Amino acid sequence: MFSILDKEAWPRKHTFDFYKDFEDPFTSICARVEITDLLKKCKSSELNFTAASMFCSLRAVNEIQAFRLRLVGEEVRDYQVIHGGTTVLRDDDSFSYFYFDFVEDLSG
Repeated sequence: MFSILDKEAWPRKHTFDFYKDFEDPFTSICARVEITDLLKKCKSSELNFTAASMFCSLRAVNEIQAFRLRLVGEEVRDYQVIHGGTTVLRDDDSFSYFYFDFVEDLSG
């Protein structure tokens, strides 16, 4: 499910108009993230760190509207739920892709 943003009333319209016609209008960031508490929690609860970090990432994505927005044709859509995926290094040094459904909490 999604809602369609009213681009004319959107505070980011000017920025959207600047980038919308770029061939590949994407960006990325690198950031240092403090994970000490998450590592401790994973060890004490026997949680898989990769799964726990994906949970935290997806929770943030789903809480922040800008991360839920997608451009589909001419529409800017705000999706109610964003799921995610990541590549994971296997024991034989090959990679697999894992898909994660967003869940509200890790309690199961």
